Amino acid sequence: MERVILEDGSEIKAKVFVDASIEGHLLHFAGVTTETIREGNDKYGEKLNGIQEVNTFKQFTVAVDPYIVEGDSTSGLISTIQAGELGNHGDPSHYIQGFCFRMCLTKEKGNMLPINKPENYVPERYEIYRRYFKAGGKLFKPEANRHNGKTDIGSWHDLSANLYGENWEYPEGNYQKQDSIVKFHRDFTLGLLWFLQNDESVDSLNRANWEGWGLPKDEFTDNGNWPRRLYIRSGRRMVSDYVITEHNVDIKVKDTVSDPVGIAWWPPDVHHARRIVKNGKAYNEGFTHVENDGTWKPFKISFQATVPKKEECINLLTPTSLSSSYIGYGSTRIVPTFMIVGQSVGAAAAIAASENIDVQDIPYPELEKVLLSQNQ
Repeated sequence: MERVILEDGSEIKAKVFVDASIEGHLLHFAGVTTETIREGNDKYGEKLNGIQEVNTFKQFTVAVDPYIVEGDSTSGLISTIQAGELGNHGDPSHYIQGFCFRMCLTKEKGNMLPINKPENYVPERYEIYRRYFKAGGKLFKPEANRHNGKTDIGSWHDLSANLYGENWEYPEGNYQKQDSIVKFHRDFTLGLLWFLQNDESVDSLNRANWEGWGLPKDEFTDNGNWPRRLYIRSGRRMVSDYVITEHNVDIKVKDTVSDPVGIAWWPPDVHHARRIVKNGKAYNEGFTHVENDGTWKPFKISFQATVPKKEECINLLTPTSLSSSYIGYGSTRIVPTFMIVGQSVGAAAAIAASENIDVQDIPYPELEKVLLSQNQ
């Protein structure tokens, strides 16, 4: 690869390129093989990949009717529920773990902008929340868990701001498709905040949990006080000669990596991927959270997982779209890991550029020496 030509016609030339995105666009346009789906268990001999037939973790704690006319399966499905059968355990699926905005809110009156009703508010989008409350469900709630009374609200609950099943087109979508999915998540989440504070179907306990919270005036001032980035938990993943899989994290499998550029210290954790109907009720499918039960271990991330196959590209690396299976990526996808591997990839790119060698030919002892000298 010699240059990157942007849509506005400008060009970026370099000896070595790094794709440090989750989306992996540069990998894709450079002709590097990538994957986006849950491959299924058979491809790499895994147990946690593909469709998950039984899901109890973060499953609905109450029974929620999924049909537009309650009890009538011919009336269609309410919003956030996808059509289709559960399928067979371990089969491939194009549905991937849900995305969300990590909501930053505050109750500090001097720094709080109230949640206004969005112009494009669609009440029907939140019918599942009405039925959840009616059935006695208790929703997740904001807490001041950051400095200055602010929140960092994640979404991994039975019913949250994760939009399961609404993002599967994102990884391979063009810019317009990706932008539309981001906008839908933003509109949905802002509408959800207004709904929780104002809709008459929200019971007093859940309403009290959300009343008084608003957007901080001093955060994301260039983006309407809303987080700039949607939490993209899974995009394109490179497929190279070395692929990180579930086996890397299995405590029963010996770690044989001899060229480490970081440590993955996270279980093979991926969120639900879709919301369907099972036994006439709403059902979340896809979570593979592994508790601290002694079945998994930290593992060394091989430098080989950061470089493409040599026949595909010789001057491109990635610390974020690592060569990995869907479930293997679940153990590498957290920001501290990206930062560590990013430092390693940056050092490797500098060696390749200064010595005019292919990234696949970088002598590991030389890279290791640089990383140790930098206290990596």
